[in-house]
Amino acid sequence: MAPRLPVPLREIVYTLSPYQQEVMKQGIEKLPGKAVKFVKRNGKGYAIMTSVLFLPIWYADWYKEQEKMEHRY
Repeated sequence: MAPRLPVPLREIVYTLSPYQQEVMKQGIEKLPGKAVKFVKRNGKGYAIMTSVLFLPIWYADWYKEQEKMEHRY
């Protein structure tokens, strides 16, 4: 193995000046439109995924509860 040479590490820090907060304002103003676009693009996929994952669990819980309640009457 070759000897390792020390590599100087540098840190980059990004800060936002209190006088330049319009950057944040623009991001917040665009957020509702981006959210609507995200749901339009991915909504069907998420709906299918959640139905495939959670509907069987919900049905199994419901079925077990019906079995528990059946012997009470």
